[in-house]
Amino acid sequence: MEGIPAETSRPAGVTADGIDNQQSEGQHAAEHMQGWALASLTLAFMSVCFVLALDNTILATAIPQISSDFQSLNDIGWYGSSYLIAQMALLPTCGRLYAFYNIKWVYCLSLAVFELGSIVSAVAPNSMTLIVGRAVSGLGAAGLVSGTTTILSYCVALKKQAILSPFVLGMYSIGSTVGPLVGGSITDNKALTWRFVFWINLPFGAVGLLLVWFALRKPPPAVQGGLPWLQKIRQVDIPGAILLLGATSCLNLALQWGGIVYPWSNANVFGCLIGFGLLLATFLYLQVRGKESSTVPLHIFRSRTVSASCGFMMLVQVAIVLQSYYWPIYFQSVRNTNARDSGINLLPSIVSNSLGTFCAGWISSKTGHYVPLMWIGAPVLATGGGLYQLIRANSPMGEWIGFQILSGLGYG
Repeated sequence: MEGIPAETSRPAGVTADGIDNQQSEGQHAAEHMQGWALASLTLAFMSVCFVLALDNTILATAIPQISSDFQSLNDIGWYGSSYLIAQMALLPTCGRLYAFYNIKWVYCLSLAVFELGSIVSAVAPNSMTLIVGRAVSGLGAAGLVSGTTTILSYCVALKKQAILSPFVLGMYSIGSTVGPLVGGSITDNKALTWRFVFWINLPFGAVGLLLVWFALRKPPPAVQGGLPWLQKIRQVDIPGAILLLGATSCLNLALQWGGIVYPWSNANVFGCLIGFGLLLATFLYLQVRGKESSTVPLHIFRSRTVSASCGFMMLVQVAIVLQSYYWPIYFQSVRNTNARDSGINLLPSIVSNSLGTFCAGWISSKTGHYVPLMWIGAPVLATGGGLYQLIRANSPMGEWIGFQILSGLGYG
């Protein structure tokens, strides 16, 4: 989740052109949100942030059992990536929806879509249905991630945002921490099975939905709600989202098939790589042509800080996501550990990550410098990941604990 904006902001990609007094009037009314309504909204966002974080981490310890039940070892990569691909590709588009439509309805609909995806995943009779369910959940999560920060910036005074944001975002850390433990315990429970990993999302989502629905009785009007519907569709940039979704799917297929299902020289793999290149090139062309109305306004990358930060975080996320799936499979498939103990064995990584994040935040707040921490963290993360090559089936506990701590500290 992203931090709360330092100032009241518009949804991503929305320009100031065409914004009338509706924005200031809506924000003025919303700034007086207090009492039970403000408390309900805060609790709703805490519940949603918790379930999003839980959904991100609870699946890792259940994947070995899922792949065993479905006999779908080759689909392991899709269980996580289908969710992330949908969320990544549609996040900018969903953010724009809050500028053109009622923010209460958009947020509640996003939450309903997330819950629907969880239901589809929970009842999935085969691997493909589970992948589709994960993608649907990713679509809903895209609207929730962008909606949480947008609604807070619209409906809560700046001073109160600074007070409430630690509570809201703190739930994300808690959900990320308990996810592997909860997932492992559920998977090992014969009465619940791994399907309850997805059913558990429903009560948290329902609480968030009810609280948002009643807290936002009079939501602020959409900042560009008066635009013609055809212009709204153009501003949302649906073609851009489809192209980005297609490009990332082609790349994922190529990486999944190459050298495993098919040789790298196979037409299927080569065709996916070509498709990825063509779709990405078309997407970038539309972004340049669309300028401010594009999904990703490219002018923001003229800032060296923005472009370097995006590139840095992309590479770091690649490293850490790979590790989050590596360890549960290693513990359960190689060391024959049950799912619950597998989640417990992930605690060194989780705790060191939280400790690294806390220390980095404290140091940067005291010194005002964050770049040196990035210089230190990246090599530490890379070193920890490189040492994974030394892991064997009979590796002593000290090795896999130490390597996890090293990677966790570097990532944090």
